[in-house]
Amino acid sequence: QRTQGDFRLRWPDECSSLDDEELEDLIRAARGSAESYGIETVGDVVLFTEAWLLIGDDFDTNPDYPWADRILQDTAMSGSAKASAIRHQTLLLLDEIAREGEAN
Repeated sequence: QRTQGDFRLRWPDECSSLDDEELEDLIRAARGSAESYGIETVGDVVLFTEAWLLIGDDFDTNPDYPWADRILQDTAMSGSAKASAIRHQTLLLLDEIAREGEAN
């Protein structure tokens, strides 16, 4: 429940179309996916889940985001390093999208 509330506070627009059950399902599914890549601590799973919420629940397999596959399949990286790298790339992508929107 706390995670749901945190997401709704931090990302109100992105969560507005999801009811509590849908958001909980998203969080649960993201946690399962994160764990499959070795991302296991609560904070790291939250970072991974943010990417799901912000750029799509298929970001890890979407060919538009080849960086995600490279990061997540890197066996030399720890789960925390993967989560941090995913967050960094997600924020770069969102910043790029925002700049493109301002240019139009």
